[in-house]
Formats: sequence, structure tokens, C-alpha cells
Amino acid sequence: TGKWQDGVNTASDGSKLSRGFCMYILEPIYKVFTASLPENSDADTLDKFRNKLGLSFSSAQWEEASLKDRRKTLLKKWIPVADSMLEMIDRHLPSPTRAQKYRYSQVYIGESDDDDITTGIRDCASDGTLMMAVTKLVPSNNSKGMLAFGRVFSGTVTTGMTLNILDPTHEPGASATRLPTAKVQGVYRMMGAKQERIHQAKAGEIVAVSGIDKHIRKTATLTTDSSAYSFRGLDFSVSPVVQVAVFAANPSDSTKLYEAVARLTRLDPCVQSSTNVRNGEAVIRCVGELHADVSIHALEALAGIKVKAKDPSVQYSETVLDSTGTNVQLAKSGNKHNRAFISASRLDDELTSSLEAETITMSLAVQERVRLLADEHGWDRKEARKVIAISGANILIDGTVGIDISPIQDMLKLAFDEVCSSGILCGEKLRAVKFTLTDAKYHPDSPHRRADQVVPMARRALQAAFLAASPSMFEPIFSADLQIPDTHLKQMKEVFKKRGAKVLEDSIVPGTPLHMIKASLPVASSFGFAGELQGATSGHAFFSLTFGFWREIQDDKFAPLVLDIRAKKSMKAAIPQSSDYADRL
Repeated sequence: TGKWQDGVNTASDGSKLSRGFCMYILEPIYKVFTASLPENSDADTLDKFRNKLGLSFSSAQWEEASLKDRRKTLLKKWIPVADSMLEMIDRHLPSPTRAQKYRYSQVYIGESDDDDITTGIRDCASDGTLMMAVTKLVPSNNSKGMLAFGRVFSGTVTTGMTLNILDPTHEPGASATRLPTAKVQGVYRMMGAKQERIHQAKAGEIVAVSGIDKHIRKTATLTTDSSAYSFRGLDFSVSPVVQVAVFAANPSDSTKLYEAVARLTRLDPCVQSSTNVRNGEAVIRCVGELHADVSIHALEALAGIKVKAKDPSVQYSETVLDSTGTNVQLAKSGNKHNRAFISASRLDDELTSSLEAETITMSLAVQERVRLLADEHGWDRKEARKVIAISGANILIDGTVGIDISPIQDMLKLAFDEVCSSGILCGEKLRAVKFTLTDAKYHPDSPHRRADQVVPMARRALQAAFLAASPSMFEPIFSADLQIPDTHLKQMKEVFKKRGAKVLEDSIVPGTPLHMIKASLPVASSFGFAGELQGATSGHAFFSLTFGFWREIQDDKFAPLVLDIRAKKSMKAAIPQSSDYADRL
């Protein structure tokens, strides 16, 4: 009819009316993309669009360019995303002076709301104490070093300043002499790919500073006050559950590979890594198969060498299903002068989630941590006060009575961190485990309770307690969001069935044949999923995968899975038992 019809889907002759958004916005974009595909190679259509839009390009941008590059050039001029993003930011994002008044409590963990530092952050005061939150490291255009990128929340950062560098896990009250310090060598304003050097940056600005990257692993707080609290660490909706072993194609380049892996781990906040110098390999842990591919290419660029990779594997977690109860595990030091009695039990899901989200950490004030554990998770306040360490989603408690464990507490924490980072079952991280030191004995003379005596003893007691509490495993599950027409639902379901995926929610977009599907997919079944789904649906399925949750391994799959992982890691074939690590009374 040539007229807009509101709320009408069919014309008077019975023909179906097109939606205005689809006709005038989506369809032209689809035509441009379709014309640039290799199987179509329709240069004439791209020329028509360019002429209709009245755009002109140089010979190098158009006639001499590939169809893919022509498409990019056309879309940048026709639909400039950068301009739209800038306008959206200007219109909708509040200024720092407005935003920090109500957001400061979400990013800063200080106890008081009226001290000078908190007030400066809340008021975005340029004359206050310098407080800068570094959220990532970026490569420097002028040197091999990296720039610490972040926002100045209060104060002014100036070239030549000496700053205290606080880790996100920094505990308030720690000795100032132990804090790393560094001098700011330069302040930069990030202008896209350009790094414009400036003398100083005031509160509210987002800048990068050089000269301090050696003291930062991923994120940090920069301040001139050594008594300040740190900003909260970043939370991500993803988890590094896919791991890939990489090695240099030329063994003589292994050192370059290790340096590149360390650099990548600091540049990408979602990448975790470890190296094994003995076999020349490094393991990078990523959030998915695509992220792993991108990370491998990034390694090659950073190292300047050819990097080879083994097939990706899944990162599982170790846990317990039960409690040791009265079966407390004992371990003795090598010199028999020290003893540790430890039990293990399972943490509930809600507390585990809070630990993973870092809403409960050791950097919180004791009163606040006790309040959260007691009020939100039902813990006894006496027990909550005895938490001496948190590692990942695991807790260590001093459950002793009438014993001062302070002479060996740091060594107990070290052993606890080691056990949580590499479980006894198959070297995977521990999750949702609570360890309790129920009793302890240590020699009064420090030479007889050195770290080489206490740490191995504590490690064996923790491992024995874990194995005595019905050990199990968690497997990671992806959350999948799909958009697919009803004509290809059958093919999608066949792929899902083959890979153990489950449909959680299925809804139809009104007025269209499209289905919006939410599903769960085991990470172990996700390798090659994208290609298989696209092939089965002829490219009609659009989907995204994000980390969803952890799921307990079924009993019948536990032993085969543990043995398989141990075999891949060249560990002993037998599943360890608590009696292998505990001592007799």
C-alpha cells in the first residue's frame, strides 16, 4: 500500500506486510553482507549501495580492495559505530562527579564513610588523596613495558610521583614497609590506538601510567597513602574452564614462549597460566574454545615465534560430598615434634558463590566478615571469627581451643593455598571445601618448627582430610543462548542430543518464526560444537556460550574421569586414599 500500518500484519489482499525495521534497516545490511561473501562476490550490489548513499572512496579503498574490505569501508561510512557509541556515552553515562556519589561503596572497601579517603572518592576531589583503580595492563607503544590503565577516583596523578601499589587482596593494617612502591615515569591519555603523553591527570579521568607494571599482575590500587584500603577486584561472568598446553615449535624458543605467556596473563584478565620447564610446555586457561584460539595467536604475536598447541581440555574442580566427622586426620612433621589434626566438610552453594564473587574476603574487616557469614549464611559467630584463610572458594578455620597457633599460622596458610590450588585427586583446583584445624601441637623452639617441617605436615593433613570426606569432582557447564528459525529446530536438537546439551527455555519471538532458546552444554562437549551446529543448520543458528555453573560429576563417572585426568598429567594411576597421607596417633 505504500503506507505505514500499525498493529496490522497482513495487507487487504492477504499478503504479509514487512516490518519497517526489517525492511529499512536489517534487509539493506543483510544485502551488503551477502554481496561480500566469497560464494556470491557481487561487486555490483556494493557499487549500487555506495552510489545511492553518495559515498566516494579512493582507489585503494574500493577498486583495489577485496570485497570484504569494501564492505568494512562502506559500513564505517554508512553506519559509523564509533560516533554512535560516543554519542550514547555522552547522553546516558553519568559524569564521575555524579556517579561516584552513589557508586563509591560498590568499588571501595573502606570501613568508614566519613574518613578523608572515602570522602575524596565520593566527591571526586582532585585535591584529595590519590586513589586510582587499575583495571588492566595494556602494551606501550614506545617500549617493551606495559601501561597501567584505570580511573583516577580522587587526587591527581603526576609524572614523578612515588606510589604505593595495593593488590586487590591487600589486608588493611599490613606493614607499610611490605607494600611495593614505584615512581610514575609517565601519564598517558588513551586516544584510541594513540597514547598521548600528559603531565598529570585529575580525579574523574581515565588514563594510563608507566613505570609501575612490574608490580601489578592484573589489577591494583595506586595511592599515596599506605594506610588506604584497596578497590574491589573485578568480577567476570566467565570462568577459565578450557585449558590448552602450548609449546614452541622450535625448542630453543621456549624461553620466549614463557615470557609471552607471562605477558599474556597480565594483559588478558580472563587468562590464567602455568609453565612446566621440564617438558618445555605452558598451560593457558581460557573461557572457551574461541578464546583459546585467540590467545594462541596472541602468544605468537607477543613471542614472535611459531607456537604449537595440543587439543584443548576441560578444567574441572575437586570437592567433597560429606564431612570427615569424628574421623579427624592427623599428620606429623618429619622430626615428630609437630602435629596437626584437620577435618574437612562441604560448603553450601550460596556461600561458595559469595566466595567466588569475592563478596567475602580476608581483606574485609573482621566484624564485616563475621556479619556476612552469620547473617547471610547462618554461621555461628564464634566459628566465623576463627576464619584464618580463604583461598578461592575454600575456607580454613582455626578450631583449636586454648592454643595460640600464631607461630605456625603463616605456614598453615601457605600449605592451605598449595592444596587448594592443586588438589590431591588430579591436580585440579579445590572448590566448596571447609577445612578446620581441630587441634595442633608445635615445638616451643623455632628451629624445630621451621617451614620445611610444618608446611609438608599441614599439607598432608589437609590432603588426608579431603580424601576422608568422600571426594568428588565438579564439571563446568556452559550456558548457551540460541536464536534459530523453527525450520531448523530438528537439526539443532539432534546436535544437542549428541553432545548432552539440555534445553532449559524455549520462547518464540512474536511475529517471527524465530525461537529464542536457553540451554546448558557441558564444556567437555563444546569442542567443535560451533562448526557442527552451523553445519547441521546451514548457518541459520546464532548462538553465544558463557560460563553457566558447576555441576557435580555422577558417581559412576567419578573414578573413570579422575583416572583419565591423572593419565593425561602423567600422575600415578591409582586414586589416592587418606591413609596414604595421614599418620597414626
